[in-house]
Amino acid sequence: MAYADPALAGILKSLPGDAAGIMRFVADQDLLALTIPAADGGRGAPLADGVSLTYDLARRSGSAGLTYAMHLGQLHTWAAHVKGSTYLADELRYLIAGRKLVASVVSEPDTGGNIHRATAVMGQTVVVKETSNTSYVPDAGAFLVTAMDTSGPKPVQRLVMVRADATDAVEMRRNPLMGFKDIDNRAWSFTFRYPQEAVFADPFATIASTTMTAATHLLWAGLWSGLAARALETASRFAKAELPPDIAAPVQTQLSTLRNQHYVLNALIRDNLAPNPSTFAAAAAINRLKIVGSEAARDIALACQQIIGLRGYAESGRYSLSEVVRDAISGPLMVANARLQANTAGIDRFSEERP
Repeated sequence: MAYADPALAGILKSLPGDAAGIMRFVADQDLLALTIPAADGGRGAPLADGVSLTYDLARRSGSAGLTYAMHLGQLHTWAAHVKGSTYLADELRYLIAGRKLVASVVSEPDTGGNIHRATAVMGQTVVVKETSNTSYVPDAGAFLVTAMDTSGPKPVQRLVMVRADATDAVEMRRNPLMGFKDIDNRAWSFTFRYPQEAVFADPFATIASTTMTAATHLLWAGLWSGLAARALETASRFAKAELPPDIAAPVQTQLSTLRNQHYVLNALIRDNLAPNPSTFAAAAAINRLKIVGSEAARDIALACQQIIGLRGYAESGRYSLSEVVRDAISGPLMVANARLQANTAGIDRFSEERP
């Protein structure tokens, strides 16, 4: 994936291979705020560059790629919905200057992963909220939190920015997941304290539909494409170095077919980065990117592991794909594809696919 700023490709040539080292490198190179306007301390790059960077990080470490995707999706959303708030603008610049991560606190144990439902209720200056899983909390400088505003005639779900130093976080349990083992995943009980100026003016439904969902799915798609690319590169190296010519030829045909799937995933990313004037069509398309992209990455990783055989199944070694497979199979689970497909089927009544 090419960058609008060619200098980024040069910077990434010295990228480390481990997740912690990658994230330190990204922070040191001022890439944590890649898509944020320069006036706010970012680099002012298009979201496409954020997707490309996620892709390059994921080719080296799925954990680093996912951490970056989650953080940038939240930060990009924050910057897009400041809406003239001096407080939110100042806090955004403060966080960027400190090279800190933003963590998402939108899901709860009782909502089944549905970010458009919240049981937590906003007090005047406090939100108490439990989560089934929140990533990289100890490394976060701020949180974007959803809760219900019941102060008006009709409850409205809202988004609140809360500083880490105004947050009490009590660990409820650790979540050692099958994949993304270098990400700190835990269930938390939070007490968030904030001033009223920290509440975003737009309702959360508006923020999610206009910015957060699209940015998150595009960045996640960059992650899945990077994982698929790593699997294909590893299987290709194996076929060239380890297989005799009579066996290598049909394997190369298999790999070419898998590259077709990877091409479709990247084409979907490019298509969804283009402006779409139809709200319904855009919503259906971004959902399909998530569904098709996550399943393509999983299928490519598993197929490449089968091509390599036992050495691909091994936990280590130059042809190991264990880490990639564990990371890739989570794709259809993060915002469950079955639920997303049911939602997309409802949208399809009002949208039309056009060539």
